[in-house]
Amino acid sequence: MAAMDKLELLRVLENASTSNKQVFGAACLYQYCAAKGLQHCPSVLELIGHLRSISASDNLPGWAAAGAVLRLSGRGDALPADVESLLTGEEAVEFGMLVECVVEIGIVDMFGERTALPMQFARRTIEMLERAGIQVPDPSVE
Repeated sequence: MAAMDKLELLRVLENASTSNKQVFGAACLYQYCAAKGLQHCPSVLELIGHLRSISASDNLPGWAAAGAVLRLSGRGDALPADVESLLTGEEAVEFGMLVECVVEIGIVDMFGERTALPMQFARRTIEMLERAGIQVPDPSVE
């Protein structure tokens, strides 16, 4: 992690709003997809755009509902063909787990009280990028 050390990154995320945490998750997903050659897949672009749009949404239930029907939703559905065709079996499992973690960062606490779950999903996301040797984005510039 070049830009900021992991402890500082986690401190910044801990203090971020839920929508900023979600935008950070979208940035992590983009970094991963760019490293793996998936950044041009239509379903990936659609999901990343949706996740980033949380900061401009004034209707969170509508935003969450729109995310649930995306081809790549991160909610347990099979990967869409445009992504799956580019990945091996193991890569597809890893990518599916990453997408689910990234999506959960924003929706797990959306309609209830604040918990530690968004940070748990953010930590898992960061760990997946680190294991893959992918630069973790700086959350303070999202």
